[in-house]
Amino acid sequence: STLLNTAQHCPTWYTPPPLTWPPMRCSAGREEQRRLVAICEAYGCFLFSDEMYRDLEADPDTRLQAACDVYSKGVSLCGVSKSLSCPGLRIGWLVCRDKAFMDRAEELKDFTTICSSAPSEVLAIIVLRSRGQILARNNELIEANKALLRAFFAKHSDKFAWHEPSAGTVCFPRLLLDEKIGSYTKDLVENNGLMLLPATVYGYDEPCFRLGLGRTNLRECLQRWEESVGG
Repeated sequence: STLLNTAQHCPTWYTPPPLTWPPMRCSAGREEQRRLVAICEAYGCFLFSDEMYRDLEADPDTRLQAACDVYSKGVSLCGVSKSLSCPGLRIGWLVCRDKAFMDRAEELKDFTTICSSAPSEVLAIIVLRSRGQILARNNELIEANKALLRAFFAKHSDKFAWHEPSAGTVCFPRLLLDEKIGSYTKDLVENNGLMLLPATVYGYDEPCFRLGLGRTNLRECLQRWEESVGG
């Protein structure tokens, strides 16, 4: 109903949360995508889809088609900053089958950055040529870190609750202690050197926090966290 109301009152664009939504990493299903596209088609909306975390699904069989592939007015946003681990390059791209839209996007870019850094473009090409290796390494790291977190949260199930993410590099556990989430995360960074983003950063009024899965030193971080929770 929220989507229908949005489409009716703003018939040009609809920008949903990413189909693999940060910070929770809840991956939408094919039926949800189909319904979303059908509504946009009915009202002639463009559908903007953030696909920066594409190819980091725990189960590749659940991977959705890109918005630009399933809908003529679908706009897919991709880049090398998330799945491919190169945010410093600042290289990304839009893909859409609507030529008028792409022409307008190019015009707008002429008034902003005009062109990207040439060295960054060269490095991005190298990254894309090594895409398979990078994605394999990243998915392996994510799965290893999820195993560590599985054990940690099982041990401290009286203090935290979590739903294992189905895609992406972050999760959104819940604090079960009788303590404000902002105070908890503030104490953790000041006393243990561990930074967790409280849900309030995302305008979400629940005792949850954002936790990254992409660190190579997660085991060390969990050891520090153990000291804080008294494990």
